[in-house]
Amino acid sequence: MPINLKDVAREVNLSINTVSRALRGLQGVSEARRQQIREVAERIGYRPNRAARRLVLQRSQSIGILVPSLNIPFFAEIDIAIQEMLQEKSYFLYTLNTRDDPAHTMECIELLVEHRIEGLLSIGLPPPQSAELLRSHNIPVVVMVMFQGDLPPHFVGYDDEAGGYQAARHLIGLGHTRIAYFTGKWESDHASLRRTGFSRAVDETMGRVVSRVVFDNYDNTIRSGYQSAGGIVDMIRKGEVSAVMCVCDAVAFGLMHMLNEQELRIPEDVSVIGYDNIEMAEFSIPPLTTISQDASRIGRFGSNLMLQMLESGEDWSKVRHQVLLEPSLVARQSTARLGKSGESAARRHRAKAESNPAV
Repeated sequence: MPINLKDVAREVNLSINTVSRALRGLQGVSEARRQQIREVAERIGYRPNRAARRLVLQRSQSIGILVPSLNIPFFAEIDIAIQEMLQEKSYFLYTLNTRDDPAHTMECIELLVEHRIEGLLSIGLPPPQSAELLRSHNIPVVVMVMFQGDLPPHFVGYDDEAGGYQAARHLIGLGHTRIAYFTGKWESDHASLRRTGFSRAVDETMGRVVSRVVFDNYDNTIRSGYQSAGGIVDMIRKGEVSAVMCVCDAVAFGLMHMLNEQELRIPEDVSVIGYDNIEMAEFSIPPLTTISQDASRIGRFGSNLMLQMLESGEDWSKVRHQVLLEPSLVARQSTARLGKSGESAARRHRAKAESNPAV
């Protein structure tokens, strides 16, 4: 039979109420007595019945997490950070992959409401039609990373416009005047802010720098970056592009793989910069220059904000909690100062085509 509170109380010759208060960290028990009770509980193998405790407290102590795609490493890193932090606080977590589909996202939210979640952490804005459902069940929402229009009332993320500006300024500072912006699926929301910052930096050159926008119409994944890279390869070979800013690191990895297959050298023939600074960026070949936004930090800030909203007793519907962090450039070996590298790529391609008409 499992060891229960009564067994612990019998061992220390104290009341069940005193033992319960000691193990829950409540006041009214001396530190010496609390330590004795914990040691005895550990020795005899007591494990708290959290389900029973939730029934007593009339709380589910569960939180939902909505992720557009767990195939995107940056989002997975945020989810891991949230789980590590909230599990320490004895919350049960439901992570649901919404597939970035509004209808499926709504189904996920309805399922979470049925499981009586106390709060919702969402990477990206939940569908507008979910607002009334969540409000009617008094479920606070913290939005992370992505948003459209004005900042959501409760938000944690990085300043994407500043990040896009930093990326473009880095490439311009290296002497690149023909730069492609390789965008992704979410251009309608947070990615558009990166593009806005990128375009602002280009506009400041007063026409000295020419930019092109290349669309990745699949997803913000390595595979989609690879499958959509053909147009950029052609531009590099024609000498039309000497540097590429990618909407995220995953898309950059796909592009880099295609460039390697096509025997285009990084950074000799083309500089590549990503966005996110996920763990793999440091270990790619060559290591990827990128704009850093700390996924773990977003997860920790988002978790702390949710705990504050759940445990402070304030009316969260009448206040705003907005955390906008500043991204930073991490320069590695995938970007370099422009010499004649772009011209050499075009020249090498022409020479290869002349020697092999099939190319």
